[in-house]
Amino acid sequence: MNEQQCELIFNYAATKDIENINRVIGFDVVNQPKSVLPILEKAALSNDPEEIECALLLLFIGGPFLEAAPVLTNILSPEWHYKHEDIVLALQTLRAPIAVDTLFQVALEKYDYLKYDEFYGLARKCTWALADIGTPEAYEKLLELAKCGNPVIEGYAHGSVKF
Repeated sequence: MNEQQCELIFNYAATKDIENINRVIGFDVVNQPKSVLPILEKAALSNDPEEIECALLLLFIGGPFLEAAPVLTNILSPEWHYKHEDIVLALQTLRAPIAVDTLFQVALEKYDYLKYDEFYGLARKCTWALADIGTPEAYEKLLELAKCGNPVIEGYAHGSVKF
């Protein structure tokens, strides 16, 4: 998506004008949500935070779908964007087992734009996503987080797992 398209999508999303969003992107995002996948893939390659934000907005309008999980997993950890929490939410919604290792790694990251957050909100959301994924691998990662050495993150992991 180009900058002008993204700006229009942001404006139309603010007013919930789905008809104009559909006109800008060329398909019905609500009834054809999987058509967002090429936009998301292109945004992932762009290293442009605004393009990622725009693609994620479209993804959430149509509703996350499992085929997007590999792309979402790949763009979860890079530092060049600031939409980590939104991506975690999408992966949590999808209960995507493919994301387990990346969610674990991101739970332990401290991104520059989140340095103010002494409560580790991103880590909390990662533990929730791991708990909702619910696979044995996700459970193992929660157990590791429960012993990570950061008492706040350990508390979130403990709260997400029945020991």
